[in-house]
Amino acid sequence: MKDKEKVTIVLASTNKNKLREVREILSGLDMSVIPLDETGFNEEIEENGETFEENAYIKAKAVCDKLKVAALADDSGLVIDAMPDELGVHSARFMGHDTSYDEKNRCILERLKDVPDEKRSARFVCAMCAVFPDGRRIDVKETMEGVVAKQISGSNGFGYDPIFFLPDRGMTSADIPPEEKNSISHRGKALRKMAKELMIEDFGNPKRVLVISDTHGRLGDVQALLDRINRPDLLIHLGDIESDPERLAELAGCRTVCISGNCDFNPALEREMVIRIGRYKVWLTHGNRYGVKGGLGILKDQARERGADIVMFGHTHTPVITYDEELTIINPGSLTYPSQVPSVPTFIMMDIDDNGVAHFTINRFV
Repeated sequence: MKDKEKVTIVLASTNKNKLREVREILSGLDMSVIPLDETGFNEEIEENGETFEENAYIKAKAVCDKLKVAALADDSGLVIDAMPDELGVHSARFMGHDTSYDEKNRCILERLKDVPDEKRSARFVCAMCAVFPDGRRIDVKETMEGVVAKQISGSNGFGYDPIFFLPDRGMTSADIPPEEKNSISHRGKALRKMAKELMIEDFGNPKRVLVISDTHGRLGDVQALLDRINRPDLLIHLGDIESDPERLAELAGCRTVCISGNCDFNPALEREMVIRIGRYKVWLTHGNRYGVKGGLGILKDQARERGADIVMFGHTHTPVITYDEELTIINPGSLTYPSQVPSVPTFIMMDIDDNGVAHFTINRFV
């Protein structure tokens, strides 16, 4: 894999405190974060989405389209379960932009004065979206759970912080010291999650991805396959290669990614990894650690824990393309020792159309 190039990303905000927090949390990445007011962008962005995620995307997309660089935006607000349709994405507009938060907070406390404790649940929500010029996007969302307080308290926060009570700390979020709040806040958690997403190896937008597995030292089978098909933009090998992965890359003549299987003992190979292919977050694993010969239940659970859109696995020597809600599960079978009936070597092609949508086909190699 090649090293990541330094990326410039524009923060779709002029808030200096937010800029400082973003730069601090993303400091471990080879990335330059530029505030919006240093770019010359002066267009009004209409945040007319119905969800936090939609508004974050609207802002990031507008900046990305105008400046032709990666853009990062967030949308956040307070959700009060006893007032389900009044705040949320409308939090800043509640009672009007010109109304002070002191007045807004007092109004909310008055409205909820007779609401019992068990029905005062609330949460701060932060959705973040990063949009790239090639159409890729990354979305994350986090919350900070609490309840609506009985009275205003605290001077460390702003907005609705003085009425947002955290039972496990016995104080409002405006009572908490800033450094502690950053570690538990919805925005801080969303930023840290975004940082992890941005660290994932990104393979861009290949049009044609060849997926193979379980060649068990027979790179001649790979060579024969490559001689018979249109060359891919990316080749993925899902373990039990039992050969030199550098030699595989030479044969492929394109970017390759190879993980280890239960028969591989090359310390340079990672056992599994998460990568990005276009809009998709893809988990690569050989599968032997998750009992795939006995069923796919554990594999699916693990894929969802990793937030994967697609999981690719090997080990069973039997091709699979199946779907479980939004999760796509594929196994290319084996080019060398197929187990299915009829016993024919198989591979999978992942073709990505002009809209960025992936299409999978199981192919026999005869």
